[in-house]
Amino acid sequence: MGDFNSKLGRVTKQESQETNILEHVGTHAVGTRNSNGEHMLNFLTQHDLFAANTAFPHKCRHKTTWRGEVKDWSRPGHHTVPVYTQIDYVVCRRRSKGILQDARSFAGATLRSDHKFVMARLDIDNPHKAFKNKPTKQRYDIGHLTGNKDTQRSYQSTLSVKISNLDFPGSFGPQDKLHKLLDTVKKTAVEVVGVCRPQQKANHSNDIMLVKLVEKRRKHILKLNTNESADRQSTRAIINRTQKSIQRRLKELKSLASGLLANTIASTDESRRMFEAVRTLISSKPSQPIVVHNSEGRFIASDSDKAEAIKNYFEQQFTGNEPPLDPFNGPARSLNTPISTKEVLSALTKLKNNRACGPMKFLTSF
Repeated sequence: MGDFNSKLGRVTKQESQETNILEHVGTHAVGTRNSNGEHMLNFLTQHDLFAANTAFPHKCRHKTTWRGEVKDWSRPGHHTVPVYTQIDYVVCRRRSKGILQDARSFAGATLRSDHKFVMARLDIDNPHKAFKNKPTKQRYDIGHLTGNKDTQRSYQSTLSVKISNLDFPGSFGPQDKLHKLLDTVKKTAVEVVGVCRPQQKANHSNDIMLVKLVEKRRKHILKLNTNESADRQSTRAIINRTQKSIQRRLKELKSLASGLLANTIASTDESRRMFEAVRTLISSKPSQPIVVHNSEGRFIASDSDKAEAIKNYFEQQFTGNEPPLDPFNGPARSLNTPISTKEVLSALTKLKNNRACGPMKFLTSF
């Protein structure tokens, strides 16, 4: 931006302590701020911008952007003297300050102009520096609240007590009161209901060796893309070798996980745990979420509450207080309604293929 005759000027110590001017103007500006500079500063503040060529230390001739001449009335002959000042700026978004590497003016252009070129250099290889990491949202354990009566009563009583004890000063407006009320609700939810654990990414791994290999590959790929390597062929060879090492390590981790699961299968006598472990070994598709309701017909969202409800259900089914069935006593006798050929054919068509048969040449499921 130029030709506004706007001098932002040096930032004083008082301004830096009392205002946030350093968010929009650097500490290496030149001169004293004029009225147009005040308008320029208001424009930067209003649109969240930053004057890039005020942020880097350079020689004065690389900071000033305009050259003029004025008469020196204090000297005999009233000769003209050159005047240098900074009135042209490279403006960027304030969040992009992280990718700024340098900004300065250049003289010596073969043009008839009293202004200098102003140029900024950006680090476009790391654009993530221009964006702040989004804060992770806090997820409350809603399933624990909706499926548990004791939690509901505890949450209601605790929240009622905290709201009744709220104190709003006279200077609080409706918006301030609402924010304070919402903060109270959130804090109570964290204390009573609890929060869900953050979910890890699908390809996340905590293995130290794998993390080092991935970081090594990333650095060499960046080196190759930025033309920092003189020998590009050797850099590509290093990237390929690192990629193969990553694949080998992934296979080793998968084998270790399978071995651990196999040991679990071999060391357990409980049929349900063994069945779950075998199914995990042979499954290639992600398991679908199980929909579980409690005794009141309400949906249970938490996995731990689902497991507890399923366990209680089967305990009630198999270890209930009902008397056992009377065993069959007496000689074998024929069925009152014999099995028809149609029923046998229907059962055979429902059998799955590629299943081993027993010594009688019949499948166990048949």
